[in-house]
Amino acid sequence: AVGYWQLGDGGKASAWPLIKSGHVELDIAAQGDGAIEGSRVARVQSGYFNAGPGLHVTGTQITVYLRVRDPYGKWMHALMAKRGTHETINFNLFSADLDRTQGPDIGFEIHTSEGLVMVGFPVSEINPEAWLDLVGRYDGERVEVICNGVVMDRVRWSGLMTTNAEPFMIGAQTDSGAVVAPFTGDLEEAAVWSR
Repeated sequence: AVGYWQLGDGGKASAWPLIKSGHVELDIAAQGDGAIEGSRVARVQSGYFNAGPGLHVTGTQITVYLRVRDPYGKWMHALMAKRGTHETINFNLFSADLDRTQGPDIGFEIHTSEGLVMVGFPVSEINPEAWLDLVGRYDGERVEVICNGVVMDRVRWSGLMTTNAEPFMIGAQTDSGAVVAPFTGDLEEAAVWSR
């Protein structure tokens, strides 16, 4: 992986150190539907981790992974991103209430030389309070979002990924330089690959 973090210990063993912001408690026992016995997580209340602006994924391939739980089932937060604006997004894994469905959605978007593309699915299709293994993936031919091993949405796409100088965030995203949509819930593991 280009970057990998066990978030229960604040990602301290990663090659990309994380800076905590907001209210972040470490080394909490994982709880809830789908919790892995013995797992330790970060419990976040309007908080996030920042890996800094130096982590980039370029070219025509990216895979991002986040093990996450919103114990309130609201899903209205940033999840993991190197965003900026819609024109400068490298990638953005997020949750928000999109116009195309009723209620909150989980989405993944990237910007390439071909423009902006987004895939997503309504939270109503899953147990909204359970642990989720979320994957956003682009292979140069298609973009897809995967939840607990199931492809939830896919679209054909191409082009070189846009890069930016925004920070790589877990539990937040940037919008025109401002940190927005900090996460509330539990974060266990995160990774990004350039394939």
